[in-house]
Amino acid sequence: ELESADLLVHVADASHPDLLQQITSVETILEELELQHMPRVLLLNKWDLLDVPARAELADAFPHAIPVSARTGDGLKRLCCVYLRDMGLAEDAVQETFIKAYDHIDELLSGKIESTKAWLMRIAVNTCKDTLRSSWMRHIDNRQEIEALPLSIASCAEERLALTQAIMALAPKHREIVLLYYYQDMSLRACAQVLGISAPTATRRLQQAQKKLRIQLEERG
Repeated sequence: ELESADLLVHVADASHPDLLQQITSVETILEELELQHMPRVLLLNKWDLLDVPARAELADAFPHAIPVSARTGDGLKRLCCVYLRDMGLAEDAVQETFIKAYDHIDELLSGKIESTKAWLMRIAVNTCKDTLRSSWMRHIDNRQEIEALPLSIASCAEERLALTQAIMALAPKHREIVLLYYYQDMSLRACAQVLGISAPTATRRLQQAQKKLRIQLEERG
């Protein structure tokens, strides 16, 4: 079955003390099966169990990996959920993202994709934009209450609620740079690649978003 696959998805436990050994073992098995050249995506699960230094260390060690968390919705689901403000729509967007990724698998197989994570995030952002632009979305407001959305990056419940509300109130171009930079732990260079803008523009948008968030949070007290 592995031989007939176009893409291998390797899910690893990011919180496991022997993570590197586990990943190495899988790579060894793939070499024994002569599948080491097959395109694959590494998903680092249980991302929510890691502290900030540990996340930074893994991000440096595995720059192409995609952090995910079934508990908090880290990864594509969190991005889509806060972008669309609806859990059901977010789940549909994540599914559509992977369908589109599979349809464009040749891009990944070409070896020209610098970052698999950035590539997937770009597809996800564009999918969310398409959803918001649809005639169906323009005529109804099916957004869920904010308390039902995935947790944000703040420390306590009250701060999470206020911060998520402020982020959701941002203009789309400011919201998406915040989601990618803070929620997905992506560098400004990677954010620029996902959004199809220059690095200086990404920096400027993030600074503008930070300023707007600061004003909103101060007004909320």
